[in-house]
Amino acid sequence: MFGAKSRWIKPEESTLPIGSPTYDFYGADRLGSNLFGNCLVAVDARTGKRLWHYQTVHHDLWDVDLASAPQLLTVNHGGKILMP
Repeated sequence: MFGAKSRWIKPEESTLPIGSPTYDFYGADRLGSNLFGNCLVAVDARTGKRLWHYQTVHHDLWDVDLASAPQLLTVNHGGKILMP
């Protein structure tokens, strides 16, 4: 598995989102759940502890990985917070 995207984090925050690409297309030799392939993972930048993860495609065979660095943001629409 390969991945080397830029990481940015605000100094006052400690949550660091990291995207991971898909594994190789041929999946018959991949044992287990392949949990972190095609996955957005948030780690605590201070401790390295995994905070949460979300796998976009389970056991991907079609290269449907995260094509760009993950963007986590707060959306304020009409005074209402849509994405905390």
